[in-house]
Amino acid sequence: MKFLKTDFPLTLPAVLMALSALFILGRMAFTGEQAGTYALWLLALCLSVPVLKKGNPPRRSGADAYFPWLLLGLSAAAAVFSPRIGIYWSIWIAAGAVYAYAGGTLLALKLALPNFILFILLSSMDYLHLLLSSPLSKICAALTVLLLQAVGVECSLDQAVIFTGKDHVAVTAACSGVELLEAMLLLGWFVVYFEHRNFWMRLLHYLTLLPAILLANTLRLTVVILLSFRIGERAFHDPVHSLLGYCVVISAMLLLFLTGKLFKQEKTEEPQ
Repeated sequence: MKFLKTDFPLTLPAVLMALSALFILGRMAFTGEQAGTYALWLLALCLSVPVLKKGNPPRRSGADAYFPWLLLGLSAAAAVFSPRIGIYWSIWIAAGAVYAYAGGTLLALKLALPNFILFILLSSMDYLHLLLSSPLSKICAALTVLLLQAVGVECSLDQAVIFTGKDHVAVTAACSGVELLEAMLLLGWFVVYFEHRNFWMRLLHYLTLLPAILLANTLRLTVVILLSFRIGERAFHDPVHSLLGYCVVISAMLLLFLTGKLFKQEKTEEPQ
């Protein structure tokens, strides 16, 4: 425990965060989750460690004195009076109460996002896939039609189905980019963390991750359809499909890196 007190001044939040992460990891290993889920788990840890290493003892006055008990009451109310909210939401709020009591209101707010990833996102991945895949598919399909029309291909769009003459291509959930998004959340965080020193610059740059993924995935769909005019159905199967999938990841990372050049680089501030 000595290293915890040295590297993590607030031992209780650090231990609780570690136990929470281990519990979620064990559950993922038991249920056989996919790689994207592990990427989100690692993202939650990466977001929490810098916060815990900079922890300071809380002030036992003002909001810091009442905020933990407010959160604890909300957690109990959510569990008792609103069963539809779900136990994971109640646990998330209760964890915030512990962090607020041990490290103050600011610590609880800083750890709210990584704990949200651990307790809420990772417990409802199937629902999130269903929620996000449809709009992402429609957006990518619409952008693909615009690109195809720009290069002279006659095509039309119906929901997430692209019609090219007698043929049609359905942009399914697997092609929507939602799995790429959850995997890229971790890689994107590393890019913006080392690219900028200011928190707000990191946040603004990080928000460009979704447009970068949409653009890269749109380019992949466009190339696949154009290739299908030449090689037919082989364009939709391996090895072409896998090769273009790797190209999407590389393209999205390059777009995210190049987008960072648009943001002002800070030279006088200390790294956070």
